[in-house]
Amino acid sequence: MEKPLKVLLAGYYGFSNFGDEALLYSTRSLLSRTADGLGRELEFSLLDQSGHAGFFSIPRRSAYQAIKAIASSDLVVFGGGGIFQNQTSNRSLVYYLSILRLSRLLCRPTLLLGTGFIPVNGWFWRYATASSVKKSAVAVRDPESLTFLESRSVKAVLSADLLFNYPITVVRSPESANKPGNIYFNVRRFTDDSEERGFKELLVSLSQRGFSLTGLSLAPEDTACMRPLLKDQSLKISGFHVMDKSPHEFIPLFQPDSIFVGMRLHSLILATLFGIPFVAITKDPKISAYAAECGCVSLDLSKPEAVFGAIENVAENFRTECRNIRTVADSFTRRAIVNEEIAMQVMQGIVHL
Repeated sequence: MEKPLKVLLAGYYGFSNFGDEALLYSTRSLLSRTADGLGRELEFSLLDQSGHAGFFSIPRRSAYQAIKAIASSDLVVFGGGGIFQNQTSNRSLVYYLSILRLSRLLCRPTLLLGTGFIPVNGWFWRYATASSVKKSAVAVRDPESLTFLESRSVKAVLSADLLFNYPITVVRSPESANKPGNIYFNVRRFTDDSEERGFKELLVSLSQRGFSLTGLSLAPEDTACMRPLLKDQSLKISGFHVMDKSPHEFIPLFQPDSIFVGMRLHSLILATLFGIPFVAITKDPKISAYAAECGCVSLDLSKPEAVFGAIENVAENFRTECRNIRTVADSFTRRAIVNEEIAMQVMQGIVHL
């Protein structure tokens, strides 16, 4: 019997972030299905902050352990998300570029699935990122990332976020949906007090309009931001739920007559997956780009009345908005097949060596 192929997974895992944890299990499922098609088994290791069941965990801060794990692997996989960006700091970007370069130095094939490269700021970091990625098999989740790489002579293909590869059966908002009565909302750390005041104003306006308000936390910092909102009786928040593992957690919470208002990218991708029209609140270019690709509105909180107006517009045209977001979700699901195709190509190359 042939030995299992050893796969090392790299990503922002072990921090109780819904998006990254969902991407981890989506990546494992996709790779396992691919290996089954080739009649091979996989053995997974994980550069991890904390332990995960079903994986051999490698301490992500140990350079020695990381080098040892790369050297003993048959394939190094970066499982989606926006890990190749430096919006907040260069430290994370340096870490993942180092894993890429070490893998190349040790002659290990590297695969990037459903990855985003928005934004990479500074000419040096753009050069370093492109030169590090060049020898990898790359599937990007958005057209902007594809343009970034192709402009630097890096070969890549357009796929979709790995959440669209997640093994889940979704019952989307029905064609005959009534007027929306519920608002799902997700908040993350506010940049200043004026943003927090603006968001509270928005929630008050939505409550007065007659919407039920349901808060969703997708990371520990979201929960911290939600606490003062939950204590404010004037906001009339009817529900609050923490999601930190997978889209399955959303199934019992799903209400088809809903609009999603989100600050995190994967809150908006979750909404798309379930066919829920959304309004994005952001100053982050990757979220603005995703909203534009979906044909949805993206605004910041400098004018909460404008956000309220956008939500009102979605509510007034709810059936059309539901139909549009379902069409977008189907398009992303078809694009996500590219993640499976490129994984198959890479694994076939390893198996036939």
